Amino acid sequence: MIKTKIKNVFNLIISFLLTILITSPVSAGMSNTTLDELYANGVYYYNPEGIIGACATGSVNLAGSNYEEWVWSGLISIGFTETQAAGIMGNMDHESNYLNPVQHEAQFQNRGWDTTYNDASISYGVGLIQWSWGRRVQLLHSINDNYPDLIQYFKNIERYSKGYTIDGKKFVELVGENIAKQIYAAELDFLKDESENSEKSSYEKFRNESSTPEEAAKSYRKYVERGGYTDTGRIESAQKYYNKFNGQTFGSSNGCVDSGSLQEFVLKYAWPTYHKATFTERMPDYASAVSRRLSEGKYVGGSVNGVAGIDCGGFVTTLLQDSGFEPEYNNSKGPTDTQENWVKSNGWTLLNGSASTRIDSSILQPGDVAFVNGHTFVYVGEISGFESKIASASYGTNSGRAPMAGHEDLVYDSWRGEIVRWYRKGSS
Repeated sequence: MIKTKIKNVFNLIISFLLTILITSPVSAGMSNTTLDELYANGVYYYNPEGIIGACATGSVNLAGSNYEEWVWSGLISIGFTETQAAGIMGNMDHESNYLNPVQHEAQFQNRGWDTTYNDASISYGVGLIQWSWGRRVQLLHSINDNYPDLIQYFKNIERYSKGYTIDGKKFVELVGENIAKQIYAAELDFLKDESENSEKSSYEKFRNESSTPEEAAKSYRKYVERGGYTDTGRIESAQKYYNKFNGQTFGSSNGCVDSGSLQEFVLKYAWPTYHKATFTERMPDYASAVSRRLSEGKYVGGSVNGVAGIDCGGFVTTLLQDSGFEPEYNNSKGPTDTQENWVKSNGWTLLNGSASTRIDSSILQPGDVAFVNGHTFVYVGEISGFESKIASASYGTNSGRAPMAGHEDLVYDSWRGEIVRWYRKGSS
């Protein structure tokens, strides 16, 4: 009876904390099974910055339509280059049986969960890079503390690991895309934390020796995995991923993409510094995207001196669609005035008090879109190496600028004598 009362009080506390701490998007209520597990493990805090539904709401973003694309885009979103991502994934293939995120090292699978979860004295590997020793314990405790609904998939070794018979593709089939994406994102977030803290020196050495996929595969094995393995298979896998995904961009498979993906595409599509008009040289990824979109009949705006995509609305449309931030943006395929009408008709909210009221620019967030007569640009926030908080392009024979860090005023366009109108997707 006493235990029941304590548990009821605990449930009320958790519900109260969730109400206060968890921000949009809100998850469904925690099940009694989850609450039982939290109570049994003494966990009294649920991380509001964790993963809710199929979205990674922290620093990791998974884009694409399958598990390989999720991992690739996730690695890119946390700051690795394409060559480095290829080297890491080449190692993951041979550590985790082709990207099974809950893979347990086969020779240790009979040790029992308590040993797996707490004993840092054995090399037992778990996860995408087969975190071992104390790193395995830290990974599993991180998963359990921050995303308790996910730990069950690590516990059920017979179903989700089972020697080396369950690869990444089979794992996704077993648990479904939503759960799989959450686990991939959680592990990549842990990997990012290691790369910036406890394993920072190892990752710095890896980055310094990753000029090719082959070199990246070898240096990741040497400095991060630190195992005495052969490199041949890892190099082959790294080259495979590089050939497959180099230069590729992925929209979200379910429209669930955070500002991290938007910022990732800003760095791909827009020059990080401002160039005076006329400047029509495009970033390589943007040039490729424009060519692809033209072949698909998608909107890229106007051309300047024969160079397609040198256009403010064309750039904003391409950025929002390709990043997955808003795949349907400007699906009427029109210029600036058409785009402003589109956002008004599709649930975007005017952030100014009114169309004639100057905005408090401190409230702007990545993905907010600005309009004045004949011009549009996008707020991108703080991006390391990018000199402005906005990105823009410009159409015109003498005023053409390829996408770049913009110099537009956030509040008032003095050239047009017009207040800048800001809109936000699906927000009030």
